[in-house]
Amino acid sequence: MIPNSPPDSLQAVPVAGDRIDLAWPAVEAACLYRVHRNDGVSSRLVAETASLRHVDRELKPASGYRYTVKAVDSSGRCIKTWEAACYTPDAGLSLTSEGSLLTVHGDAFEVQWDGDAGGEIVSIRQYDGDSWFRVNSDSSPTVPAFILTDAAGKDCPVHRQRGVKFAVEKQTQDEVCFSCSTTVAGVCIETRYTVFSEGVLFCELSMPKSELSAGRTQGVDSEANRALLDTISGRMSLRLDRGLLGHKFAWGHYSRQSTVASVWHDVSEHVTDDAQMMPLAMVDYGRKADGGFTNHIEFFIEDTPRAGASTWFGADGEGGFKFEWSFAGKALRDTYFLPWDMGFFRTRWGLCLGASRKGRAGRALPGRRNNLTGARVFHAPLPYGVDQEARKHWPFNVPPMNLVRTAYSGLPSDENIEEARKQGVNVIILHAGWMRCAGSNADPPADYAPRDPADMERFVASCHSRNIRIGLYMRGVEKYALYQPYFEKYLKRDYDGLYVDWNSPYVLGHQGCMDLHFSAYSHFLFIRALRQRVGEHGFLIAHSGALPTMLAFATFDAYLPGEFHIQKNRLLNTPDEALYHGFASCMGTNPIPRFDLPQAIAFYAGLGFCPHFWWRADYTEKTPLRGLWRILSSVPVEQAVVYNPRTENLRVIHCSNRHFLVTLYKVSSELLLLIAANIGPPDSAVIALDMPALGLCGSYGVDELTADAADGLHSRQVEMSPAGAIQANAFGQYEYRGYRIHLDSAPGANPVRSESLA
Repeated sequence: MIPNSPPDSLQAVPVAGDRIDLAWPAVEAACLYRVHRNDGVSSRLVAETASLRHVDRELKPASGYRYTVKAVDSSGRCIKTWEAACYTPDAGLSLTSEGSLLTVHGDAFEVQWDGDAGGEIVSIRQYDGDSWFRVNSDSSPTVPAFILTDAAGKDCPVHRQRGVKFAVEKQTQDEVCFSCSTTVAGVCIETRYTVFSEGVLFCELSMPKSELSAGRTQGVDSEANRALLDTISGRMSLRLDRGLLGHKFAWGHYSRQSTVASVWHDVSEHVTDDAQMMPLAMVDYGRKADGGFTNHIEFFIEDTPRAGASTWFGADGEGGFKFEWSFAGKALRDTYFLPWDMGFFRTRWGLCLGASRKGRAGRALPGRRNNLTGARVFHAPLPYGVDQEARKHWPFNVPPMNLVRTAYSGLPSDENIEEARKQGVNVIILHAGWMRCAGSNADPPADYAPRDPADMERFVASCHSRNIRIGLYMRGVEKYALYQPYFEKYLKRDYDGLYVDWNSPYVLGHQGCMDLHFSAYSHFLFIRALRQRVGEHGFLIAHSGALPTMLAFATFDAYLPGEFHIQKNRLLNTPDEALYHGFASCMGTNPIPRFDLPQAIAFYAGLGFCPHFWWRADYTEKTPLRGLWRILSSVPVEQAVVYNPRTENLRVIHCSNRHFLVTLYKVSSELLLLIAANIGPPDSAVIALDMPALGLCGSYGVDELTADAADGLHSRQVEMSPAGAIQANAFGQYEYRGYRIHLDSAPGANPVRSESLA
């Protein structure tokens, strides 16, 4: 905001790395205000509005802008002009320190610690596309609200400690690391926080502080430290702000024994474990009743004793909602990380703070990136594996010769690839059969070498010549694949990608979830390495069966849901369930190649999902998705920023019919694609765009697009009112249409060259 700006001036406030909010006073006799933006290269009209404010979006981070707002009377005469300059903050993480407060700000989250509250978190905020808001409850002053109870039964909250100092160890746009320590109930507690730009936070907690002996092999007074731990008990919790509980809210959790997530609980439910600290709980929520799920939270812990601890996840019985762990200090002797000769307990707890994705790298902030925006995906299974009958005699997924049912005949031909392109495909995933040995979930392991290297080179060149990207199958349980050179040898970094199956910290074999330990941190570092491999502009698709979690998806572009039973049965029950099971509150959504009925395609069209379609062995089958794909192909949708009223609280699309689902792809201020789908009975709707909020000025034409079963794309002109309203008439049930919106004439002169910002 402009410092000490007078009340009659133009005020410009940077709200996010891609957004500046403007406000100005009313002018008598003004009927319209024109907002011009100068980026140092050119100046253009970005809004004409009767409002006294404008939100300017889709800006570049770390950039300066100069704004001019002109008040115009009924004759078109400018009667007042204001000017102001403003700079957007940089993308990624920033660290600020003021007094006792330390704040880390990300693209869609902010966390603040207070040295006068024991060095604990005092504020967590998230961004839902429209505003920043508090996540943690005021009723519990801090997170994790760590309380130790001493031998006399007295509660000693960490947040009552004053004057705790933070030691910053690392500060970059991708990672911030700092530590602090305090003493409570005679126990010195050390915490080391690491915050990643993807919205994932880890806190390594150890107690009591243990000095190493001269030989650095044993702790000094280790037995005394263990005896001290025996006398205490403790609890930690995250309580959610009640403002999150009233509209769209659903949550789930993992136990340490189950291999399936327990999900889709409502705000009134709770679960307990009277022996252990359960590893992970997650929440999806949206703050508007007529919206969907816009944000995601996870609260997790790595280590627990087998007994002597407890968990409470859910409604607290007092109108609030909490995730809470408790433990008896004596039980900590039976944990994964209490070195017997060093005398201290250590664990990690953490948070994931997610927001819906907006567009590819370069159009959206890194924390909201989806490099598969508008993707049309053929998924080639390739022959491999053992059928269910044969598994009775051969438990592995790699068959011996006598169990081979379909002979491998090579990768899709150039003719197959050309036919795929004609159907609208721009991404092809090769399943595990591209390898010589496809493996069986690490038993035996896959070899990550192509059956025919020359054929792989031919396939890649043929796809790339048609602007089709390629994703190769790998498994999250086979980390050694990071050291196999197949990606670098055959694919293109910052363009192609990986499809990662079994991608969950819950299914990592010896590094998975066990009674004592949950490998949250190691798996997160693994998925960060995957992002480094494919590049900022490459793509990652996650699949995890029954065990989805943002902890395993944070660096990915999209999640492929639809395999485990609750998703099979409920993914298409309602738009809310589709968003929830598809992790649309923090990911792009690419449903599994199973749902291709008209109902499913209507859901995908209206919600902006990008489903896969099985490209079977003869590669000649025509997908029922091709109508939707041809509409998506009518504009360069992969370059677009996405607006969806069910995954953001931003309302730039208004629809008069609650059965219509709508998604807007904004390629530029001159070209947009609106897709509408009717999931209710036959009906019509009025769909209105908020033209000033979208930065649209001038006269626009609209082509209504429909596609038939013969691959034809049909277009007819329809009217859009000056206020941005389109009449969508006579939709059948599960019918979808596209509306290609293009600038016919811009107001005023063309953009002009201008001087750089001072």
